[in-house]
Amino acid sequence: MSAADLSSDRIPVIASHAPAVRLSVLKGPGAGNSIVLRRVASIIGARAGCKVRLQHANVSRVHCAIVNTGDEVFLRDLVSRHGTYLNDLRAEHERLEDGDVIKIRPWELRLSIVTPTTSDTSDITGLGLEPAPTAVALEDLTTRRVIKMPREVSLVGRRDGCDFVLDDRSVSRAQAVIFTYLSSVTVLDLGSQNGTWVNGEQIAIAKLQPDDLLNLGAPQFRVRIVEPSPLHRRSGSGNGQVVHAPTPDGTVSDRIDIRAAEVDRR
Repeated sequence: MSAADLSSDRIPVIASHAPAVRLSVLKGPGAGNSIVLRRVASIIGARAGCKVRLQHANVSRVHCAIVNTGDEVFLRDLVSRHGTYLNDLRAEHERLEDGDVIKIRPWELRLSIVTPTTSDTSDITGLGLEPAPTAVALEDLTTRRVIKMPREVSLVGRRDGCDFVLDDRSVSRAQAVIFTYLSSVTVLDLGSQNGTWVNGEQIAIAKLQPDDLLNLGAPQFRVRIVEPSPLHRRSGSGNGQVVHAPTPDGTVSDRIDIRAAEVDRR
């Protein structure tokens, strides 16, 4: 797998009982088209391989992500240069609702979100079912700090604005996102320059287990599952949170490019 691989077909499809999401182009090139977001995570950006590829000087290579956790749908701006807007307000990490409008100038994209009433879980693909962890953290194997991921969809990268900032040149500006899909702690590489690795294997997306070794570029971490402490809970962004847990040893054209097979005319 190439370090820049961002192919959406590597990402598992959602279960039938997860919220169903459709993105419709209200304004901008391709207006009138819509696309069903069948994947657990859908990347919007100018880079080849993005699920929704928008080519314009205002659009970053990886601009934002729509993540379906199986229960809810979130928008995470990927520290884009010109910003992602939700219902006219600049967005960073937002829970999405039916009818919301995402603006990435010159586009306006309306979301349709329908939550099925069935509770069947027999068709969950790609990521297994286990009891959901209460919190996810990464132990820096150099400093032994344990950093709790502060949001439902936490962004890791080198650029200020990430939830967990890694000041290392081997780390991309937006390296990866970490989130929970149903019961599975999941890491998604964002087409980073030097890749994201789990237990020595380069991945596009992977389920994480306790004690897995996770490389984000060169920096290496051990995956930890920790109980949340009321003293450490917060909803803001930044460098993540330090928590305590035991360690084992103590100029481009304006156009929209959406797969023809998945485009429907309204």
